[in-house]
Amino acid sequence: TGIKVRLSKQIDTYFGIGVKLAKEYIEKILTARGVKLDCLGLKGYEEIRKEIIVDLKKNSNLSIRQIALVLKINRGMVQRVKA
Repeated sequence: TGIKVRLSKQIDTYFGIGVKLAKEYIEKILTARGVKLDCLGLKGYEEIRKEIIVDLKKNSNLSIRQIALVLKINRGMVQRVKA
């Protein structure tokens, strides 16, 4: 358990905003709008998905792949959004 905690702290430090902080940020936004994370890949949620992706691209050091994993969407969806 100690190793996992140290590793997650290192990852958070290395990636700036960090995966953990990105998840918290996304959760706040989705909760405020009444949207579930699993819905982001569906039609009709393009605006909120785009807004979150642009924000993460600009304000974090997460890679395209990491953003896709955190949002539980296809990597291509993240790549197509222009920041």
